[in-house]
Amino acid sequence: MNPTSCSACKVMKRECTLGCILKPHFPSTKTGIFECLHTVFGGDNVFKILSNLQPFQRENAVIALCYQAEARVRDPISGYYGRLLKYQNDVKILDEQIKRARSELASIIGPDRVPPYPNNLLPTHNSLLSDIDGRHGNAGASTSVGPSMALGSTSAIREKLPPLQNQNQP
Repeated sequence: MNPTSCSACKVMKRECTLGCILKPHFPSTKTGIFECLHTVFGGDNVFKILSNLQPFQRENAVIALCYQAEARVRDPISGYYGRLLKYQNDVKILDEQIKRARSELASIIGPDRVPPYPNNLLPTHNSLLSDIDGRHGNAGASTSVGPSMALGSTSAIREKLPPLQNQNQP
């Protein structure tokens, strides 16, 4: 096996070529990332997914696949959808707590002295897309992903995203 093989080719026990599309995303020093993807989706399927994408789209696809695989390992039944439902429930509970606190505050200091609370604190999917398009000079553009959406290295993006937590934790 070539010592400069990417971790994907090492896990799949195949020859890593110079133009390997997996090499930029799965360095040889980090085999655990691809092993998780290989366990959940199958190495050949990951390869097929990435080979059907444009080079600038692969980075985001790898990040999404990693999140999906990690969520599926933590919760084999509902995967990332279970995390989404939990977060939506958490937001609903927090919103109810804010409403109760505002009501209590209004009873103490008076309703006219309670500062306004915006109902749209969390961005919607469409507002996120328009914000991204606006930052890249594509205001009013469709939601298609272009080269301007390449966000950088996988590890840099993963560091910015919150880690998944086990659903059994409080």
